[in-house]
Amino acid sequence: RKKELLDANNLICIDHHSHSDKFEDAVVCIDESKCSCSEIILDLYKKAGKKPDKTTAFLLLCGVIADSAGFKSANTDTFCAVSELFSLSAADYSQVYSLLNYEPDFSEKEVLLNCVKTCLTIRAGHYLIGYSFEKAFASKACLALLSSGCDVAFCVNKEKGKITCVKHSHVKQFSVGKMFELNCGKFGGSGGGHDAIGGCTVDPKKTVTALNYFLKFVFD
Repeated sequence: RKKELLDANNLICIDHHSHSDKFEDAVVCIDESKCSCSEIILDLYKKAGKKPDKTTAFLLLCGVIADSAGFKSANTDTFCAVSELFSLSAADYSQVYSLLNYEPDFSEKEVLLNCVKTCLTIRAGHYLIGYSFEKAFASKACLALLSSGCDVAFCVNKEKGKITCVKHSHVKQFSVGKMFELNCGKFGGSGGGHDAIGGCTVDPKKTVTALNYFLKFVFD
């Protein structure tokens, strides 16, 4: 597989979580023990006996932090990779922080505030499930709902058939990524993600039906 991965003519899929779309025409490199795709790419460099240059190492470093949600889903290997990438990139943490914590523009702020304003909620035992219909900034919209008190949040784009879900780490009953991976096919789509965040694209005509299914999945 190493020769296939290094062949520039091949389509390569690198991921750290499984997905319902199996990418049959690609050389697939999936390692679910990793918390970011950047960690897998760093390992591929090592297996090839190479080191990323400073710019590449800096970009991989940003990727690790962003993909692990600011280390919220990190493990020991993640921090080892971050230490190595800081050394290879000669970067300062303030540089990385400034890139990943930008000031949102007006349109983003407006969407996030409207998401919270129009959120509908369902109580499931001790948990509060919230959902809202927005066309942009879906992941951040879900995070805004979590910050406002929801334990599980959905953001839905009905026109494009896109559903995004984020849950708090204390919600252990289900995996968001697995929920989408195993059930999106029922609605003519595909999806996947992490334990705490994921998304899917379904047949736009079935978006609301799919949302109701996933709400019931979480509720049950």
